Amino acid sequence: MKKFTALTAALGLAALLGTSALAAGPGMGYGPGMGYGPGRGYNTLTAEQQAEVDQARAAFMNETLKLRQEIAAKRAELSTLYAQPNPDQAKIKALSDEMVDLNAKLAKKRNEYLTKLPAGSLQGMGGGRGMGFGGGACWR
Repeated sequence: MKKFTALTAALGLAALLGTSALAAGPGMGYGPGMGYGPGRGYNTLTAEQQAEVDQARAAFMNETLKLRQEIAAKRAELSTLYAQPNPDQAKIKALSDEMVDLNAKLAKKRNEYLTKLPAGSLQGMGGGRGMGFGGGACWR
């Protein structure tokens, strides 16, 4: 009986540890995925082009700082309104409409920023080594 209990416990532990290795799903590892990757987009630019991209990014972030802060404040205010026992639907609608307008302004600024980037700097954006499908070690 002791052997059976020990064998059952060992098999249960092995099954528990074995299933955690599969938690990320099949084929998850290094491959095309989120993030910047070596040899793509930004990394293929010359030093001057990279400096141009960095300056444009800094200008975009500075230019849109107040807009992004306003969006964050409105989002917090909207969350507060939703958390009320009896939310005021008129205020929620007005605030939601304001957020749509602010997000549209931000999207317009983003498009302006993207058109100022040097040719080829957007190639491969979002690809590279990161969580994605492909062979490789999972979570290492």
